[in-house]
Amino acid sequence: MKINRKCIICSGEMNELKEGSYEIIHPWCVDMYNIFIKRLLQMGYTKDLKSMQAIGYRHMIDFMNDHMSWNESLHTFKRDTRRYAKRQLTWFKADTEIVWIDPGQVRDVRLLVKRFLQD
Repeated sequence: MKINRKCIICSGEMNELKEGSYEIIHPWCVDMYNIFIKRLLQMGYTKDLKSMQAIGYRHMIDFMNDHMSWNESLHTFKRDTRRYAKRQLTWFKADTEIVWIDPGQVRDVRLLVKRFLQD
């Protein structure tokens, strides 16, 4: 059974995406370090678990274990996040059913959705 689907992605310039990701990473790191990862380690979860090697987790664990400075940890976290986002964009761009819109075209989304639902 084929599922009828439509994916609409609002895309910007890579520099805009890069700067936007940087704005959310720093506060997220602080919260993650102070609350989540520290608690997981206290509960006995180890850095060797696959889930603890994800972006962000491994960077903060390296910082907590004195393997990286805070600045180095933050820098590599941002770098790895940017690389992952680029891989995602490459994967999405290969999907011919995705409709790409510019940020200025957000109002057009309602029309696209309406057409999709009518078809």
